[in-house]
Amino acid sequence: MDLNLRIDEMREDIIRTTQELVRIKSLEGEPKPGMPFGEDVAKALQCALDNAEKLGLKTVNVDGYVGYAEIGEGEDYVAALGHLDIVPEGDGWIHPPYGGEIHDDKIFGRGTLDDKGPIVACLYGLKAIKELKKQGIKITATAIFTAHQGFLAAKAGADYVAPYVNRLDNISADGISVVSDLVKILNTYNMKTKVLAASFKNCQQVLELMKSGVHSVTVPADICSAMMNHPLTNWSVDKFTEDWYDAFGEDTTTKKK
Repeated sequence: MDLNLRIDEMREDIIRTTQELVRIKSLEGEPKPGMPFGEDVAKALQCALDNAEKLGLKTVNVDGYVGYAEIGEGEDYVAALGHLDIVPEGDGWIHPPYGGEIHDDKIFGRGTLDDKGPIVACLYGLKAIKELKKQGIKITATAIFTAHQGFLAAKAGADYVAPYVNRLDNISADGISVVSDLVKILNTYNMKTKVLAASFKNCQQVLELMKSGVHSVTVPADICSAMMNHPLTNWSVDKFTEDWYDAFGEDTTTKKK
Protein backbone atom coordinates (compact mmCIF):
# COMPACT_ATOMS: atom_id res chain seq x y z
CA MET A 1 0.00 0.00 0.00
CA ASP A 2 1.25 3.46 -0.90
CA LEU A 3 1.86 5.88 1.97
CA ASN A 4 -0.35 8.51 0.35
CA LEU A 5 -3.19 5.99 0.05
CA ARG A 6 -2.93 5.23 3.75
CA ILE A 7 -3.01 8.94 4.55
CA ASP A 8 -6.09 9.30 2.34
CA GLU A 9 -7.77 6.51 4.29
CA MET A 10 -7.22 8.51 7.48
CA ARG A 11 -8.43 11.75 5.90
CA GLU A 12 -11.65 12.01 7.90
CA ASP A 13 -9.85 11.31 11.18
CA ILE A 14 -7.22 13.93 10.35
CA ILE A 15 -9.92 16.51 9.65
CA ARG A 16 -11.87 15.57 12.78
CA THR A 17 -8.80 15.83 15.03
CA THR A 18 -7.80 19.19 13.55
CA GLN A 19 -11.31 20.56 14.02
CA GLU A 20 -11.41 19.24 17.57
CA LEU A 21 -8.24 21.14 18.48
CA VAL A 22 -9.22 24.32 16.61
CA ARG A 23 -12.51 24.45 18.52
CA ILE A 24 -10.60 24.72 21.80
CA LYS A 25 -9.95 28.39 22.54
CA SER A 26 -6.53 27.69 23.99
CA LEU A 27 -5.57 31.19 25.10
CA GLU A 28 -3.28 31.45 28.10
CA GLY A 29 -5.33 31.75 31.29
CA GLU A 30 -5.06 31.79 35.06
CA PRO A 31 -2.59 29.18 36.34
CA LYS A 32 -4.02 26.27 38.33
CA PRO A 33 -2.53 23.08 39.77
CA GLY A 34 -1.42 20.91 36.85
CA MET A 35 -2.51 23.67 34.48
CA PRO A 36 0.31 26.24 34.50
CA PHE A 37 -1.09 28.06 31.45
CA GLY A 38 -4.76 27.84 32.35
CA GLU A 39 -7.61 25.41 31.74
CA ASP A 40 -8.01 25.92 28.00
CA VAL A 41 -4.36 25.33 27.13
CA ALA A 42 -4.40 22.23 29.35
CA LYS A 43 -7.53 21.04 27.56
CA ALA A 44 -5.85 21.40 24.15
CA LEU A 45 -2.74 19.57 25.35
CA GLN A 46 -4.76 16.69 26.73
CA CYS A 47 -6.85 16.52 23.57
CA ALA A 48 -3.72 16.15 21.44
CA LEU A 49 -2.28 13.50 23.74
CA ASP A 50 -5.55 11.56 23.81
CA ASN A 51 -5.62 11.47 20.02
CA ALA A 52 -1.97 10.39 19.92
CA GLU A 53 -2.77 7.50 22.26
CA LYS A 54 -5.61 6.42 19.96
CA LEU A 55 -3.01 6.24 17.20
CA GLY A 56 -0.96 3.83 19.28
CA LEU A 57 1.74 6.29 20.30
CA LYS A 58 3.22 6.46 23.79
CA THR A 59 2.39 9.79 25.42
CA VAL A 60 3.61 11.77 28.40
CA ASN A 61 2.15 14.90 30.03
CA VAL A 62 4.82 16.76 32.00
CA ASP A 63 2.72 18.52 34.64
CA GLY A 64 0.85 20.49 32.00
CA TYR A 65 3.95 22.35 30.85
CA VAL A 66 4.62 20.15 27.85
CA GLY A 67 3.49 16.86 26.42
CA TYR A 68 4.97 14.50 23.88
CA ALA A 69 4.16 11.40 21.87
CA GLU A 70 6.88 8.84 21.23
CA ILE A 71 7.53 6.49 18.35
CA GLY A 72 10.46 4.10 18.07
CA GLU A 73 12.99 2.93 20.63
CA GLY A 74 16.49 3.90 21.74
CA GLU A 75 18.26 6.59 23.73
CA ASP A 76 18.78 8.99 20.83
CA TYR A 77 15.81 10.86 19.44
CA VAL A 78 14.75 13.77 17.29
CA ALA A 79 11.81 15.95 18.29
CA ALA A 80 9.23 17.56 16.04
CA LEU A 81 8.22 20.56 18.12
CA GLY A 82 4.94 22.42 18.05
CA HIS A 83 2.60 24.43 20.24
CA LEU A 84 -1.12 24.29 20.94
CA ASP A 85 -1.61 27.66 22.61
CA ILE A 86 -2.78 30.60 20.52
CA VAL A 87 -2.86 34.39 20.70
CA PRO A 88 -6.14 36.37 20.60
CA GLU A 89 -7.86 36.02 17.24
CA GLY A 90 -8.35 39.71 16.46
CA ASP A 91 -10.98 41.09 14.08
CA GLY A 92 -11.90 40.54 10.46
CA TRP A 93 -12.73 36.85 10.46
CA ILE A 94 -15.10 35.74 7.69
CA HIS A 95 -15.74 32.41 9.43
CA PRO A 96 -15.82 31.75 13.20
CA PRO A 97 -12.21 31.58 14.46
CA TYR A 98 -13.03 28.66 16.77
CA GLY A 99 -15.55 26.89 14.55
CA GLY A 100 -13.23 24.66 12.57
CA GLU A 101 -15.64 25.05 9.67
CA ILE A 102 -14.83 23.72 6.21
CA HIS A 103 -15.24 25.99 3.19
CA ASP A 104 -13.75 25.41 -0.27
CA ASP A 105 -11.95 22.29 1.03
CA LYS A 106 -10.16 24.32 3.71
CA ILE A 107 -10.50 24.22 7.50
CA PHE A 108 -10.93 27.74 8.86
CA GLY A 109 -9.96 28.64 12.41
CA ARG A 110 -7.29 29.90 14.76
CA GLY A 111 -4.38 27.48 14.82
CA THR A 112 -5.07 25.60 11.59
CA LEU A 113 -1.66 26.64 10.24
CA ASP A 114 0.11 27.65 13.45
CA ASP A 115 0.40 25.15 14.95
CA LYS A 116 -2.46 22.74 15.57
CA GLY A 117 -2.84 21.59 11.97
CA PRO A 118 0.86 20.72 11.51
CA ILE A 119 0.91 18.80 14.81
CA VAL A 120 -2.02 16.66 13.67
CA ALA A 121 -0.39 16.07 10.27
CA CYS A 122 2.82 14.93 11.95
CA LEU A 123 1.04 12.49 14.27
CA TYR A 124 -0.95 10.82 11.51
CA GLY A 125 2.03 10.72 9.16
CA LEU A 126 4.09 8.85 11.73
CA LYS A 127 1.19 6.51 12.40
CA ALA A 128 0.90 5.66 8.69
CA ILE A 129 4.62 4.95 8.37
CA LYS A 130 4.57 2.76 11.46
CA GLU A 131 1.61 0.72 10.20
CA LEU A 132 3.00 0.13 6.72
CA LYS A 133 6.41 -0.78 8.10
CA LYS A 134 4.86 -3.52 10.22
CA GLN A 135 3.37 -4.99 7.03
CA GLY A 136 6.82 -5.24 5.48
CA ILE A 137 6.04 -2.61 2.85
CA LYS A 138 8.91 -0.41 1.68
CA ILE A 139 8.11 3.16 2.67
CA THR A 140 9.16 6.36 0.94
CA ALA A 141 8.49 9.52 2.94
CA THR A 142 8.10 12.36 0.45
CA ALA A 143 7.82 16.14 0.78
CA ILE A 144 10.70 16.30 3.26
CA PHE A 145 11.53 19.95 3.96
CA THR A 146 13.91 19.78 6.95
CA ALA A 147 16.72 17.47 8.01
CA HIS A 148 15.05 16.64 11.33
CA GLN A 149 11.78 15.91 9.55
CA GLY A 150 13.60 13.39 7.36
CA PHE A 151 15.33 11.85 10.36
CA LEU A 152 12.05 11.54 12.21
CA ALA A 153 10.53 9.74 9.21
CA ALA A 154 13.53 7.40 9.17
CA LYS A 155 13.14 6.80 12.89
CA ALA A 156 9.51 5.88 12.30
CA GLY A 157 10.62 3.24 9.81
CA ALA A 158 10.76 4.90 6.38
CA ASP A 159 13.09 3.03 4.03
CA TYR A 160 13.56 6.08 1.84
CA VAL A 161 13.15 9.82 2.32
CA ALA A 162 12.71 12.13 -0.66
CA PRO A 163 13.57 15.80 -0.13
CA TYR A 164 12.89 18.24 -2.98
CA VAL A 165 15.96 20.40 -3.48
CA ASN A 166 14.66 23.16 -5.73
CA ARG A 167 11.36 23.42 -3.86
CA LEU A 168 13.37 24.15 -0.74
CA ASP A 169 15.30 26.85 -2.58
CA ASN A 170 12.02 28.36 -3.77
CA ILE A 171 10.83 28.87 -0.18
CA SER A 172 14.07 30.62 0.78
CA ALA A 173 15.57 27.50 2.35
CA ASP A 174 18.90 25.98 1.29
CA GLY A 175 18.06 22.70 -0.43
CA ILE A 176 21.67 21.54 -0.67
CA SER A 177 22.33 22.15 3.04
CA VAL A 178 19.10 20.44 4.14
CA VAL A 179 19.80 17.29 2.14
CA SER A 180 23.50 17.24 3.05
CA ASP A 181 22.65 17.57 6.74
CA LEU A 182 20.11 14.76 6.45
CA VAL A 183 22.66 12.43 4.83
CA LYS A 184 25.18 13.27 7.55
CA ILE A 185 22.66 12.62 10.35
CA LEU A 186 21.59 9.25 8.94
CA ASN A 187 25.22 8.19 8.52
CA THR A 188 26.11 9.36 12.03
CA TYR A 189 23.47 7.10 13.56
CA ASN A 190 24.18 4.22 11.14
CA MET A 191 20.61 4.23 9.86
CA LYS A 192 19.71 2.22 6.75
CA THR A 193 17.26 4.77 5.36
CA LYS A 194 18.31 6.06 1.94
CA VAL A 195 18.00 9.67 0.79
CA LEU A 196 16.41 9.99 -2.66
CA ALA A 197 16.90 13.62 -3.62
CA ALA A 198 14.68 15.11 -6.32
CA SER A 199 13.66 18.43 -7.91
CA PHE A 200 16.85 19.69 -9.55
CA LYS A 201 17.20 22.70 -11.82
CA ASN A 202 20.91 22.64 -12.64
CA CYS A 203 23.98 20.41 -12.71
CA GLN A 204 25.66 22.11 -9.77
CA GLN A 205 22.87 21.06 -7.40
CA VAL A 206 23.36 17.44 -8.42
CA LEU A 207 27.14 17.68 -8.06
CA GLU A 208 26.97 19.18 -4.57
CA LEU A 209 24.72 16.38 -3.34
CA MET A 210 26.88 13.69 -4.94
CA LYS A 211 29.77 15.15 -2.93
CA SER A 212 27.65 14.90 0.23
CA GLY A 213 27.10 11.17 -0.30
CA VAL A 214 23.40 11.27 -1.21
CA HIS A 215 22.16 7.79 -2.08
CA SER A 216 20.16 8.61 -5.20
CA VAL A 217 19.13 11.55 -7.35
CA THR A 218 16.10 11.87 -9.61
CA VAL A 219 17.41 13.98 -12.47
CA PRO A 220 15.42 15.17 -15.52
CA ALA A 221 16.65 14.32 -19.01
CA ASP A 222 17.85 17.83 -19.86
CA ILE A 223 20.09 17.98 -16.80
CA CYS A 224 21.42 14.46 -17.50
CA SER A 225 22.32 15.61 -21.00
CA ALA A 226 23.99 18.75 -19.67
CA MET A 227 26.00 16.66 -17.18
CA MET A 228 27.31 14.39 -19.95
CA ASN A 229 28.09 17.08 -22.48
CA HIS A 230 30.67 19.85 -22.55
CA PRO A 231 31.57 22.06 -25.53
CA LEU A 232 35.28 21.51 -24.95
CA THR A 233 34.78 17.75 -25.12
CA ASN A 234 33.46 17.92 -28.68
CA TRP A 235 36.20 20.37 -29.62
CA SER A 236 38.86 18.09 -28.13
CA VAL A 237 37.56 15.02 -29.98
CA ASP A 238 37.62 16.92 -33.26
CA LYS A 239 41.13 18.19 -32.54
CA PHE A 240 42.40 14.69 -31.71
CA THR A 241 40.87 13.42 -34.96
CA GLU A 242 42.51 16.17 -36.99
CA ASP A 243 45.90 15.49 -35.38
CA TRP A 244 45.56 11.79 -36.17
CA TYR A 245 44.69 12.47 -39.79
CA ASP A 246 47.60 14.88 -40.10
CA ALA A 247 50.00 12.28 -38.73
CA PHE A 248 48.69 9.07 -40.31
CA GLY A 249 46.20 10.05 -42.98
CA GLU A 250 42.46 9.80 -43.12
CA ASP A 251 42.41 6.25 -44.47
CA THR A 252 43.99 4.85 -41.29
CA THR A 253 40.82 5.32 -39.24
CA THR A 254 37.09 5.60 -39.70
CA LYS A 255 36.30 8.22 -42.28
CA LYS A 256 35.78 11.67 -40.83
CA LYS A 257 32.13 12.71 -41.09
